[in-house]
Amino acid sequence: GDFDLSNKNFSLYLLENSNSSHFLEAYQYKLVIADRFRDGARKHLFNQEKLPKVFSDRDEAVTLYDEIISQLPSHNLGMKALFHKAELLQEDGQFKQSREAYQSLIRKFPRSDLALQSYVKISALLETQAEVDFQNPDILQLAELNISRFTKDFPKATKLHQEAKQHLQNMQELFANGLFETGQLYERMSYPKAACIYYNEAI
Repeated sequence: GDFDLSNKNFSLYLLENSNSSHFLEAYQYKLVIADRFRDGARKHLFNQEKLPKVFSDRDEAVTLYDEIISQLPSHNLGMKALFHKAELLQEDGQFKQSREAYQSLIRKFPRSDLALQSYVKISALLETQAEVDFQNPDILQLAELNISRFTKDFPKATKLHQEAKQHLQNMQELFANGLFETGQLYERMSYPKAACIYYNEAI
């Protein structure tokens, strides 16, 4: 349960035994440790075993994911680390960085199951982003482009296509509602021409 100390020792092991038969096994453990930090595992104060575990550090998870990605860029462990990193960034509201990580996975592992899942994750991410920034039309265009690429790369995943399209429809409702409310505002202010612009844009 001392994940920071465990990681420290795995790093020392890899530094001294880079050609070891346990190379992959060590990185498997590092991936588990990264996931524990992502879930809120605590670290020892000053990384000292005798001191208490007093704080969690999700940034440590990102650092570990990046290490695995750089050391195993074409391996399944690297792919998993990239996916988990994207999920963590998504959870923390770092939408652009998360989307870029998902897209990187899709480029590197285009036929993998995690690439398929990444497309759905991107659609959900963009819907969440739209709730925060509902006046940014670029988000809607990104969602449409994501679905277009998704259906092209995974034409048989019809159930997941529908899930992604539902995210898009929810976003369209958000944007339309924002435009409609702005139109109503101008109408109340006796600016009918300005109101019509927003109503037409909503349509």
